[in-house]
Amino acid sequence: MAIGTCQDGRSCTFKDRDYDSWTNQSENPGGAGKGTWKTVSGTGKYQSATSSGWWETTRVDVGPEGAIYVGTWGGTCKRD
Repeated sequence: MAIGTCQDGRSCTFKDRDYDSWTNQSENPGGAGKGTWKTVSGTGKYQSATSSGWWETTRVDVGPEGAIYVGTWGGTCKRD
């Protein structure tokens, strides 16, 4: 379990309950609600992560503080 925030629609940083974090960058060709992602940096146990995969948005909830995107994803998650 982790919680994250996205900065520019492409880069999202997640933090787990131990306060270790990782940042993923995603590609969204043509503005579609699906694309690819890869881990570009991390701290603690995610410092040497080499992960990548796909994602697809299934729902968007918009509230007073911004949007919450819900989706499915898959791929290969590796950390040394």
